[in-house]
This record gives sequence, structure tokens and C-alpha cells, in this order.
Amino acid sequence: MLQGEAAILGACAALWGVNQWRKELRYKRNSDLAVKALTAAIGLEQSLKIARRPTMEWEIDRAFERGRVLKLFSYESRLKALKDPDHSSELGALLNQVAAIFGPSHRDAINALLLTHTLVISALEQSIVLRRSIDTPNPMGNASETIEALSYNLFPKDSGEDHLGEGIEVAAERIRELFQKSM
Repeated sequence: MLQGEAAILGACAALWGVNQWRKELRYKRNSDLAVKALTAAIGLEQSLKIARRPTMEWEIDRAFERGRVLKLFSYESRLKALKDPDHSSELGALLNQVAAIFGPSHRDAINALLLTHTLVISALEQSIVLRRSIDTPNPMGNASETIEALSYNLFPKDSGEDHLGEGIEVAAERIRELFQKSM
């Protein structure tokens, strides 16, 4: 009788140990994924801030009256800041795993930041094309007006509204909020 109770007690202890081990593995997997996603998101946020930093006096092409058109190398260096290192690819590669483990709220938070990244890259690439057009003998018709409009939304002034910057901060903060709970 005592041997049967000891066997049952041993089986219960083993089952409890296996369950604890599974919980630990799940926690470690979730924590590792959260750290990877959060690290990539913070890197992407920093790259966006570098690419969108306020314009410096030496970057501005004074040939344009409103002072919102930058020199070509400035657009190119800002674009490089977004592409090297490529935090968006890191984050995108984790997206399906994040959705599977943490659910749609985490995936949507990452997608918001990735969408902003895509918009900024697109605006910078368009600005480079327009800037090159301005520098040719036969520039596109309204290239300078278009690039000024892009610059107005892309690069924040020291004062005033910065809806794009606010969107980046909100998306990054949401990601931090969601993933820090999982670490």
C-alpha cells in the first residue's frame, strides 16, 4: 500500500515538474521573441529619428526661396540611415511569429511603425528623384514645389506640429508597452 502511494506521489511530482519545465520553455521563447522584436523596433525608431532630424543650416539649398529644399547628399544620407542597418527587415521577419505567439495587437503595433518607415523611405526616394530633376537642364515642371511640400511633412521644424513624428513615437511606445510585459 505504501509503495502504491509513493508511486502516485512520484508520478504527481514528475507531472508537476514537466508542467513547470513547459511553462519555463514557453516563457523563455516568448521572452526571447519579445526582446528581438523590441530591439528591432527601438532600432527602427532611432533610424527614423535620425532620418527625420531637423534640417541643419548647411543642408539647406539656399537657391530655393522657402528654404525647405535640401542638398542632394542630405537626402541620400538620411535615406542611408533608414536602410543601414535594416531594422525594418528584422522586424518584418519576426511579424508572423509575433502574430502567432502574441496576437494581432502586437502585430498591428509593429505594422504601424513599419508603415511609417515605408512612408518616410518613399518620401526620401521621391525627394532624391525630384532633387536630381531640379539639377538637370530640363527639370520636371513642378519639382521644386513638390519637394518643398514633401520636406515640409518629412522634416520637423524646431517649433510647430510634427504629425509624422508623433505617429512614430506613438507606434514605438505602443510596441514598448506591449512587449515589455512579455519579458
